[in-house]
Amino acid sequence: MKALGVILAGSLLLAGCAMGGGEGGVADYGALQRAQADCKAKGGKLVLKSGDPTWIGNYACERK
Repeated sequence: MKALGVILAGSLLLAGCAMGGGEGGVADYGALQRAQADCKAKGGKLVLKSGDPTWIGNYACERK
């Protein structure tokens, strides 16, 4: 049963990476919320670097 939990957790992590890749995609509410949370956890602040604010690849995590 424990192995099943590990496999399930690994699958969810991989699915999250595939769906929320920081390289590109639409900066919808969910994507921005996840990116902000990830950045905050690293001690940074999510900022728009350049370009179109509707594209998630144009945001970066900057250290405070």
